[in-house]
This record gives sequence, structure tokens and C-alpha cells, in this order.
Amino acid sequence: MYQSDQSNRPRVHSVLNQSAARIEASSENRGWKTIFASLQREQPSRAHLAVGSNALLVMSVRGPAKLVYRTRGRVTPRFPGPGDVFFLPPGHDCEVDLHTPLDTVHIHLHSELFQELTNDVRIELEPLFGEAEVITYHLMSVVEQMLREEESSNALIADSVALAIASRLILTRSPGSGPQRRGRARQLNTRQIRVIREFIEENLSTDIRLDELAGMCGMSPAHFIRRFKATTGVPPHRYVLQLRVEQARRLLAGSSIRSLPEIALACGFSHQQHLTSAFRRFTGLTPAAYRRSAQV
Repeated sequence: MYQSDQSNRPRVHSVLNQSAARIEASSENRGWKTIFASLQREQPSRAHLAVGSNALLVMSVRGPAKLVYRTRGRVTPRFPGPGDVFFLPPGHDCEVDLHTPLDTVHIHLHSELFQELTNDVRIELEPLFGEAEVITYHLMSVVEQMLREEESSNALIADSVALAIASRLILTRSPGSGPQRRGRARQLNTRQIRVIREFIEENLSTDIRLDELAGMCGMSPAHFIRRFKATTGVPPHRYVLQLRVEQARRLLAGSSIRSLPEIALACGFSHQQHLTSAFRRFTGLTPAAYRRSAQV
């Protein structure tokens, strides 16, 4: 178990320092024994997450963001948004390229927590690369809220949540366990993803249809959805929405002044309110507020 926050401080900060993170809150000196957590704003960077005894979880607070994960010869691009989870088990290493700023919650769990839950039977947990895992996300959100409250009297809750998170990871990330381990869809190949992305980017202002995207890969819509999500971590409609928001950000920050209704239509939103709703959900700001901040 963690003996103190101090004993794990170098491990935690060595990760965050690589991304030039601005730490807003952490569990240091709060008496949390089985978990160390932090809330921060990470800047674009490349970080190497070395093999260690701690398990690392990262939850995106806002998004979308562009990341590329490299581990054991595998390259995995992702566009995580709010609620998506990254999990690096003990004994694994990973290189992470972060291309856009990202607000995150980091949680470190000691390997002994997993050993206790499995009666010291060693199991090999599998990583999770910026994908949706609803229950883990909600448990991590509890930790996020405790960090924001800045109270030191919730150590028992923190340890209980840590136990629940570890239990959930054992259930879902052990080989052969968890519903998502059955019938896992094959992934689209690199060419298919490139063609799909180029088509979407060239047609953002139009009504992009699922059957069009599926037809480009010679698949039925249902088959395409499964393979697309297995490749990107998100369903096609969310992927398109992320690209629309990214295009809106570029237009809002550009030198040419275009009205919000014009930007909404150019990015494929049905009207200005649709743009505002999606933009706030992914960035935490309204388009008008983002434009003002980009021009400072």
C-alpha cells in the first residue's frame, strides 16, 4: 500500500512534468493511502510512461483532443473527449503524443491493491487507450469532485473509490473477462481511416450520412460502426462532431471575421444554437467566449 503521499511523489510528478502540466489540485497531504490523484491542464508534448508498480488512469475532463499512444509496437491514434479513460496497468510502458491542450484527472493505484483483490494471484491486465468505460469514468469523477472540494476529511471515501476502480478494472481488463472482450470487432486499416477522415473534412458543411461512410469501406452500416469504434474509440457520429468542433475552433481563431451563424453552417451545424451547444460540451466555452480568448 501507499505509506504516504510523499513516497509516491517522484513517480507521479515525473509523468506530469513531461507534459508541462499545470497542476490545479492533488491528493498530496490528504491522507489518501491507496490512491494518488491530481487534476491538471496538460500542454502538447511527448511523454514516456515508464514501467512501474503503479497503475495509471487518465480521464479527459474536456475535449476532444488528439493523442497517439505507442506501446509494444502498437500505434493507437485517439480523439478522447469528456469521460474517455486511459489505463496503463502495472508492468506496462507507453509513449504518449499529446497534440492539443487537455484537462485531465490522473489517478495512480498501487499494484498491491490489485493483488489484494485477487488473493495474490498475479493477473495480466490489459491497457485501455482513451476509450469509453462508463463505470470507471463515474468512479473517477467522484475522485475529481473530491479534488475540487479541497477537503482532507474524505480519505475513507478515496480508499473505497480506489478499491471500486481496481475491482472494475480487474473485471473488464483481465483477458477473457468483461462483455467488451467477447466478439471484439476487427479494426479498419490505415488507408480506410485516412480516406474516411479526408472525406469528412472535405464535406463538413454537408449532411454526412452513415451509409456513405460505410459504403466507402464496402461494409454494412452496422458492421462499419463496430469496426470504426474499435479503431477510433468513438462511434462515427461523435467523430464527425469532434471534427466539426475542431473546424469551428480554427475559424473562430482565424483572422477573417465571420459571424457565428456563418461558422455554424460552414462546419455542418444546423444553426448557431447547435454549434453553441456542441462547442460548450467539448471545450467548456461558448463560441463567442472562445473567440474573445483566442484574440487576446
